[in-house]
Amino acid sequence: MQLVNFWESGILRLGVKREGGILDVAAALSVVPQLAVKAVPATLREVLDGGEAALGSLREFIGALPSPDEGGRAFYRDEASLEFAPCITDPGKIICTRAELPQTCRRNRNAAAGIPDTFQQIFEQPGRTRNGGPASKPGTEG
Repeated sequence: MQLVNFWESGILRLGVKREGGILDVAAALSVVPQLAVKAVPATLREVLDGGEAALGSLREFIGALPSPDEGGRAFYRDEASLEFAPCITDPGKIICTRAELPQTCRRNRNAAAGIPDTFQQIFEQPGRTRNGGPASKPGTEG
C-alpha cells in the first residue's frame, strides 16, 4: 500500500495509490462512513502516530470500498492532476549528513586511515525543544 499526501483546495489530504487512481481517504470517509468499522486515520500523521493499529484499520476500510468501476469514482482522484505534498509535513527534526569527496579526503588527515570526513547538522522545528515542548527565551520562566 502506497500512501501519499496531496493538496486539494489548500487542504492537505491523505491518499492511497490504487489501480483506479489515488483514493482520497477523507472523501471516502465522508461518502461511506458506515464502512469504517474502527477509527480510520484521515491524515498521514494519524497513520504514523497510530502505528500498526491505524494502518490495519486503514487497510480494512480500503478493502471494503467499491472500486471506481463499481461506483467509487467519487473518492478517486486522477494522479496526473494532483499537486503532491511532502511525505512528512511537520518534521520535528531534520538531520543532514554530508561526506567529503575522495579527492578532498586525500588532502585531509583521515586519508591515511581511509575514513571520509563526515559532517552532520541537526535542524529542529523553530520554537520547540527536543522533547516537543515549547522553547523559552533565556531569562524567562516556563
